[in-house]
Amino acid sequence: MVNRDRLLETFLELVAVNGPSLREGRIAEAVEGRLCGLGLTPVRDEAGAAIGGETGNVIAALPGTLAGAVLLTAHLDTIRPTEGVAVRREEGRICSDGGTILGADNRAGVAMVLEALAAVKESGEPHPAVEVVFTVAEEIGLLGAKHFDRSRVTARVGLVADGGREVDTVISAGPWHSRFRARVIGRAAHAAVHPEQGINAIVLASRAIAEMRLGQIDVETVANVGVIRGGEATNVVPAEVEVEGEARSQSAAKVEAQLAQLVGVFERHAAAGGGRAEVSVEALYEGYRHDPNARVLRIIQAALARQGIKMRLKPSAGGTDANFFNAAGIATAVVPTGAHNPHSNEEVLFLEEFGGSAQLLYDIVMEAPRFLEVEC
Repeated sequence: MVNRDRLLETFLELVAVNGPSLREGRIAEAVEGRLCGLGLTPVRDEAGAAIGGETGNVIAALPGTLAGAVLLTAHLDTIRPTEGVAVRREEGRICSDGGTILGADNRAGVAMVLEALAAVKESGEPHPAVEVVFTVAEEIGLLGAKHFDRSRVTARVGLVADGGREVDTVISAGPWHSRFRARVIGRAAHAAVHPEQGINAIVLASRAIAEMRLGQIDVETVANVGVIRGGEATNVVPAEVEVEGEARSQSAAKVEAQLAQLVGVFERHAAAGGGRAEVSVEALYEGYRHDPNARVLRIIQAALARQGIKMRLKPSAGGTDANFFNAAGIATAVVPTGAHNPHSNEEVLFLEEFGGSAQLLYDIVMEAPRFLEVEC
């Protein structure tokens, strides 16, 4: 069983350590200290060097007394700095004073993984190996998971502690995600003296954007234009503008179709207005979708049954580290943390759900041996 008082103490200590994306050095040291206190030998991989950050991912393993291994992961970084965070404890929940984010995304997940390790070790019960990866730079594109050292992990099933509030809700599918950058090129001219000699790149881009399918395309697919840059002065017909956006879907084919439409619209409207468009597309990560009978989900279902809870599955519109762990051949799902309203100063951690989610990680480790010899 997990120790909920210790879990909360760990969380409160972790949220006091500032560690936004690419600046996770201090929080990595804090986590390493706790891992060493459990008798583990943490190492850092080379992900930090690959992405220009302070540190790589922190990796460790608790040896098992049974065959097989389970991977538990959480990300170290927060979406914004938490320096000076003032934590308020209200009845049944924790929040900040509103001046900063709380940092439960994802210090709650980090605390859960550490507590699960401690509880497994204290239990004295037979268990598989527990491998842990604390990733960096998740909030800016899952970069730590993208560059993690796969050779240091043997597990074929994994759990990412980075879900929402409800203990019963497990994320079993994640999206394909690509972004585009369009450079629309016209011709500069004096906007007052010879406007007819110019080709307004902003106008060409706006015509293209007006025709695009954006927002919620269908139940699986979304698209967005998020950045526009261009122009020099109000008296100059702008010769160039850059537009950036993205598309996500539970279907790879739908992402491809959406991006093909965006590219075509830019090229057509630019050419029709006498300009041209240069459009590039970058695939950020692959999606995944687990069959309801997948081994990783059956392990979670058995673990939830220990708490008398029936599992609910849902897809995620946002990417998580699970996207890259699945791509690396580790069948991974996302479990809840008890956190709500991430990425905002109204972020809240609900204590009952937080404790239940930590207990879920422990129970997953204990239930896993019954399934680890079964093929996915």
